Amino acid sequence: MSDEAEGCPACRGTGHTRARYILERLVSCLLIAGADDANKDRPRAQPGRPHPNLDGMALHLPAGPHEPPDVVWSGTGMAELTTGLAGRPPSGMGHDAIDRWNSTDKIVRAAGLDPATWGICPACKGDPDGLLQESAPTTPPEPT
Repeated sequence: MSDEAEGCPACRGTGHTRARYILERLVSCLLIAGADDANKDRPRAQPGRPHPNLDGMALHLPAGPHEPPDVVWSGTGMAELTTGLAGRPPSGMGHDAIDRWNSTDKIVRAAGLDPATWGICPACKGDPDGLLQESAPTTPPEPT
């Protein structure tokens, strides 16, 4: 097995630019917060703690004159927001990859960009492994 990356070296096999990759990671965090909000009444491994992927994010409400800032990781409205972005509410397991794709698509469209072209690797055109290339047309064999 080779140590070299598979697929397109320009995008490291993702088919996306770095900007789209970053957007998808941020959308994933939004969807996790929405799923946490929607499922806040379910038992958690650590009640009162955010999902581990959100735990290190510095999201704080401003401090009052005599109180420290409150850590905000999810709250009323996040489930509503992510349901609107994804086009459906999170399941008991949270939002899935289809929800991430739909949400990313809506954000790119809201920015006035075309999601079919924005953030797609210009070198491989979103096909890092060449799986989507059209095969050479073939002619059917002549009947005998």
